[in-house]
Amino acid sequence: MDFLISQFMEWSPIWNKFKDMAEIDPVAVSEKFLTLDAEIEKLKKDHIETNIIISGIEEKSNETPSDVPNKVEFILQKLGLPTIQYSHCRRFGNKGSQPRLIRVKLLKEMDKYSILAKKAALREDPLFKNIFINPELTKLERTQEGKLREEGKKFRKDTPSTKFQIRNGVMKVTTNGKTKFYAVNEEDIVMEIQAPNNSAPKPTPQSSKATN
Repeated sequence: MDFLISQFMEWSPIWNKFKDMAEIDPVAVSEKFLTLDAEIEKLKKDHIETNIIISGIEEKSNETPSDVPNKVEFILQKLGLPTIQYSHCRRFGNKGSQPRLIRVKLLKEMDKYSILAKKAALREDPLFKNIFINPELTKLERTQEGKLREEGKKFRKDTPSTKFQIRNGVMKVTTNGKTKFYAVNEEDIVMEIQAPNNSAPKPTPQSSKATN
């Protein structure tokens, strides 16, 4: 993906236009770059929109790629979703002391939400309590989520009873019965925001200084 994007930026007429504009109006080309960053981020997000990441599934030394689908389907059965279909599922990353993550590309986006809605049931079974399922994030989203998590830890350090939850790029913080919401703005700063509308579409991450 990054290679294709680099080729696009090198040869696209749009890229050539940006280079011409830089000689005329640096402010305008800066704004165009921000727009292009946002468009590239959206392309990356669209590419992984139906993906989920599963962590904590045991990986034996003699495991083969053909073993992975069976393990994933066993979890889907546990969630009561045995008919969910996917185009592929495989481990990724380098082997180490911990099981590698498994990426599952589902055929339908709604199936992803069905899985995420039921994943809490895994914690109720000792056999599955160390298995976690999350939507796949772009690098920018992971960077922003990391900033929110660090901020949440600071809140909890100041007030141990504080609870925080991060979802769709928004952190919900509850302290002494009061709830506030935070997100990362375009300057990579964690800022308080208004309570999100749950009926609204999922927020699209803003372009920031983080790069992929």
